[in-house]
Amino acid sequence: MASKFKTVSSELTLEEAFSPENIRSRLKKPEDIFRFEYCTMNEKQFKSIAISPLAWTEGENRQAAAIRSLHKQDGKTIPIVAMTANAFAEDILLAKNAGMNEHISKPLDMTRLRDVLRRWL
Repeated sequence: MASKFKTVSSELTLEEAFSPENIRSRLKKPEDIFRFEYCTMNEKQFKSIAISPLAWTEGENRQAAAIRSLHKQDGKTIPIVAMTANAFAEDILLAKNAGMNEHISKPLDMTRLRDVLRRWL
């Protein structure tokens, strides 16, 4: 399955980019990946993060593995966050073993999401 990146420009604030309405408008299918690109003007650094909304089924970890195996350097280093309704310890471990850096459970807790974004961006 080919993942599609839905990219948000750095012209949005974190709150705007990750508003429930914006996320819903960009993620139509489980295989869509939400990629937020952020540029810090003071540091003149470009950063990005991929949010992967998952419905864990057999082999669903292919998205993270596909990103990690990209030949481009950011495939190895881009933070990947799993977003799923499954919040059991084994689900979190499954996401991390698949190559994801973080796990966020649904329904979305905006404070937790902001904390994760600040940690990785």
